[in-house]
Parts: sequence; C-alpha cells; structure tokens
Amino acid sequence: MRGVNVTAPVALYLAVGTGTPTNTGAGLSEIVGSGYARKPVAFGAVTGGGPSQTVNNVEVLFDEASGLWGDITGWIIYDAPSGGNPYYYGNFDTPENINNGDQLVVRTGTLRLTEN
Repeated sequence: MRGVNVTAPVALYLAVGTGTPTNTGAGLSEIVGSGYARKPVAFGAVTGGGPSQTVNNVEVLFDEASGLWGDITGWIIYDAPSGGNPYYYGNFDTPENINNGDQLVVRTGTLRLTEN
C-alpha cells in the first residue's frame, strides 16, 4: 500500500448508508440513530492473485430499525465501531429500503473485496 507497511486491524465493522462511497469514506451518508450501529463483519480466505478476492463468510444482521433508514445503497468496511479508518467500500447490487421495524440482512457472499 504505497510503500507503507500496514498493520492489519484487529476487527472489521460494516457501515451502511445512502449514496456512493469513496476510498476516503466520503460519499456515503451513514445511517445515524433509529437503532443503527455498525456491525462486525468477517471474511473468508483470499483467493486468486491479480486480482485477489474474498467475500464475507457470515451473514451480517443489523438491529431492527426504530425509524426510517431509507434506501441502503452503499457500504464501507471500517476498523472501528465508530470513527476509524475506511478499508474497503462498495455499493449493494440492489438497494434495500429499510423502514421502521425492518431489519437489514447482508447475506453471506454479498460483500466482495478485491485487490490487484
């Protein structure tokens, strides 16, 4: 990574929201309040090489929304449950509209991380 040694994070957290995220964490309006909190996420073994890939190997279940979250379009992987450093980002194939009482479920294999 740009000639700098990087220490792997101890844990990874999935942030979701509206908008299109960028590598700086900008572009995504992360959900605030209404029962939302980032969730821990785990990934399987890396496959391939040039590019190499991995996918989430467990389902991520968010708490029930206590208000309108709207159309969840994007995601960012952070190294902290709040604040922190963004590592990976992307958009969901299909936006998920989350209303009061709904629960966002990110199925196994949905989050694909790719590096060249």
